[in-house]
Amino acid sequence: MATIPADIVDTLEAGVSIIIGTRDAANIPEVARAAGAAVSRDRTELTIYLHETWGAKALANLRENGDIAVGFQRPYDNFAIQMKGKCTRFVEASEGDRSVVDRYHATFGEQMYMVGFPRSITKRFVFWPAVAVTFTVRDIFVQTPGPGAGRRLEAGGVVPTGPVVTVR
Repeated sequence: MATIPADIVDTLEAGVSIIIGTRDAANIPEVARAAGAAVSRDRTELTIYLHETWGAKALANLRENGDIAVGFQRPYDNFAIQMKGKCTRFVEASEGDRSVVDRYHATFGEQMYMVGFPRSITKRFVFWPAVAVTFTVRDIFVQTPGPGAGRRLEAGGVVPTGPVVTVR
């Protein structure tokens, strides 16, 4: 089990691009865009939100074997982290979770606007209704392009994160 460094929690929850990877029983991969993330208090678990329709195949794979890889990438500077783990919980996202998804939608739109995507495009994205998928983080890898990309982030490792975009 790995612990998510405290210095990247805000970044993970702040509208970065979140892509998940899963696989079926025949090892055929599936990717889906997640619609938000919430880090547990002890920073050993992560909950991501998947749209119940366009994430349906990924959700089926996760229910079948639980293996997940999640990539977080900040569009304006390519800061990137990948986490791998095993899913422990799948629940229909509640109205309380909706604030996480709505905040993600707003901040993701701002991140994309910073790199040239019109807000009119990202406002059309549909992230609700969603399923909350929680997994225990097993491994964390630095994926930011450059020296050190692909290295495992060891316990207590510090990752430079830069500014965080927030929408309140």
